[in-house]
Amino acid sequence: SQNDSMALALEGKRLSKITRDQYDEAIAELTSLFCRHHPSKRELLLNFIHPFLGRKFPGQRVATVTALAQLLLSGADTALGDDLVSTILQGTDSNIGLVDSADDTDATVKKQSVRGLGHL
Repeated sequence: SQNDSMALALEGKRLSKITRDQYDEAIAELTSLFCRHHPSKRELLLNFIHPFLGRKFPGQRVATVTALAQLLLSGADTALGDDLVSTILQGTDSNIGLVDSADDTDATVKKQSVRGLGHL
């Protein structure tokens, strides 16, 4: 199954042995695997995680911006569509986007935001 494939890929990447300084990279790898194995669910993932980008806790912003950056990368096939890409970049009336996250006070949020913008 697709979930078994993802589990095997995770084991191969040794993500269970990450340090606190590398958790954003683990989130990036998990999101990449999810997008690869469940491409039809990328919009659902965006809708679920996007509200967390504006939260005050850095860990929530790091996780969200990292996942958004990987969503952009996974959309290189243009299957995301212009509206979804615009939502990721600019946000919505109630959520900020990657462009705004580039000015975040947290260095990891900035790093992942720039990574996402670099996928364009």
